[in-house]
Amino acid sequence: MNYLAHVVLAGPDPEAQLGNFLGDFVTGTLAGLRGRYPAAVLAGIALHRRIDAWTDAHPRHRASCARIHPRHRRLAGVIVDVGYDHVLTRRWDQHVGEAREAFIAAFYRLLEENRALLPERLSRHLPRLIGENWLGCYGDRDGLGVTFTRMSRRLRRPELLVGAEAEVARHYGALEADFEAFFPELQAQVRAWQVEARG
Repeated sequence: MNYLAHVVLAGPDPEAQLGNFLGDFVTGTLAGLRGRYPAAVLAGIALHRRIDAWTDAHPRHRASCARIHPRHRRLAGVIVDVGYDHVLTRRWDQHVGEAREAFIAAFYRLLEENRALLPERLSRHLPRLIGENWLGCYGDRDGLGVTFTRMSRRLRRPELLVGAEAEVARHYGALEADFEAFFPELQAQVRAWQVEARG
């Protein structure tokens, strides 16, 4: 899953949202991260990792990845994760009880209020992340193109993401069907993990 879905899946707790978002930006073992983050943020990072592992193993996610053209196949998982955020954005009201713009704005405020906890690279890019509305730009093909272009700049082979937005558009109906079968299962699994963590 990509940024937006991770924040949604974390639930309403701000520290869980922060941790689940940070999962894409912090490395190392959970034991090694203790002391750097509050326990609830650390639990969010752990949840992020469980979500990613569960998603990668799910038959529907694998089916989505198999749809991606072979020229993009090495990054099919990345393309599908962004594509799923695109579907989530377009079908927001079916999955999230809060208005999307208000939800994203509240999360941006949370990032600003907790800037001291952010890894240095993320903190440095935070004004751009908010100004370019990274979590809110998935709704149309132009926004997907901007997202994939931004991601490609971090790759040794940026050409692997050229045209990725066209792949999402070409397979949108199938990706949407995969997502709609998969995402409610993931939401239920996350709730079960959260209950288990509370003991």
